[in-house]
Amino acid sequence: MPSKRDVEVRFTFDPGRLRWLGGVLVFFIVLYLLLQTSESPNNFVTSTTLAGAATTTQPPLPVVGDPPILMIVLNDRTCSACDTREIVQTTQTKIFPTVEVEEVDISSERGKRLLSELGLNTLPAYIFNASVEGAGEFSNARSLLVKVGGRYVINPSASKVGRFIEPPGEDDDPVLGDPGAPVTIIAFSEFECPFCGRFAQDTLSKLKEEYIDTGKARLVFRDFPLSKHDHAMKAAEAAECADDQGMFWEYHDLLFQNQQELGVNSLRKYARDIGLDMGEFNQCLDSGENTEEVMADIADGSNVGVSGTPQFFINGKPLEGDKDYIQFQELIEDGLKKIA
Repeated sequence: MPSKRDVEVRFTFDPGRLRWLGGVLVFFIVLYLLLQTSESPNNFVTSTTLAGAATTTQPPLPVVGDPPILMIVLNDRTCSACDTREIVQTTQTKIFPTVEVEEVDISSERGKRLLSELGLNTLPAYIFNASVEGAGEFSNARSLLVKVGGRYVINPSASKVGRFIEPPGEDDDPVLGDPGAPVTIIAFSEFECPFCGRFAQDTLSKLKEEYIDTGKARLVFRDFPLSKHDHAMKAAEAAECADDQGMFWEYHDLLFQNQQELGVNSLRKYARDIGLDMGEFNQCLDSGENTEEVMADIADGSNVGVSGTPQFFINGKPLEGDKDYIQFQELIEDGLKKIA
């Protein structure tokens, strides 16, 4: 059986453009492999000890026809999880060989200005000038770049996020556990995603027993329905309608137990099964009054680099995909130690 990635992604590709597809896949696979590597100690190397100073790394020999390209690597030199070396090396040797790399720290005036001008929320940030448009591989890499003004930034979902300028918030979304618990797990999820279902049916029960029911952690559920799932958006709205009546988690459990049956009639049936006021539920669901709430969650998730489900943040630290219980346990225990 072919292996499957443990997160469902929002990106789609046109199968008719083979060369474009091949190039994008190569770039994506390289960056994906970086995401899957175990975290190693990061020695953020610069050629100067002055805080906020920029350094320049010489690129390899230019490719004929490609213009000189500047890539600014905006980073926090105090961040132990913000290692840029592999992505920089991959970019220089595999994607844009004419690139010149300039490292800028966020504590510098230039760094602060870039954060503000580009609206960045994750570090490291990899910023290309407009010359990248003339590179031979630009069209292949374009789907992984976000254009901001006259610059291009590698989408945070395609690079390893080391830290957030502002971690994702909780909004007013459903919370499972003690509101005062010291560890907060924010989950961007949806009801049709099989990996989300596996988490809800397996890992969550263990987390409840060990951490949530004991008051050590709490779980915040935020909606992130994927467009490729026909029923995910309406199921998210229905769950918000159940939340309006104080029964989100009961409805949440039924939806994940019945992921193959999420049509509107089924959504109404599950509401009846848990004893919701059907007049109120039907009015809520049919009017789309919670569409804006769901879209706000999607926007918040996208702003912190979420592109697939499930995506977790444990006291601000990202954990992507259907990870096993041990990986959750490590981050939760780390959070508990820091506040002890």
